[in-house]
Amino acid sequence: KMITANNGTTVFEVLNDSYSVKFKDYGSMGKLITGINGVEQDSTYHWFYYVDENFAQVAADKYILYK
Repeated sequence: KMITANNGTTVFEVLNDSYSVKFKDYGSMGKLITGINGVEQDSTYHWFYYVDENFAQVAADKYILYK
C-alpha cells in the first residue's frame, strides 16, 4: 500500500493514522512498533521499517519525513 505523508510528520504518525498500531514506548529512545492491524511480533518475527528502500536506524516516532 502506498501512503502519502506531509513534510514534518513521523513514520509513526503516518502508520498510526493509516493502520491499527500497537507499540511500546521507551521514552526518549522512542516507540517500538509491536503490532500492525492485529499482526503482532513474537520471538521469531519483529516489525522493522524502511523509508525509500533504506532500513531505518531510529524508532518510528523519531524518523521525520521530508520530500
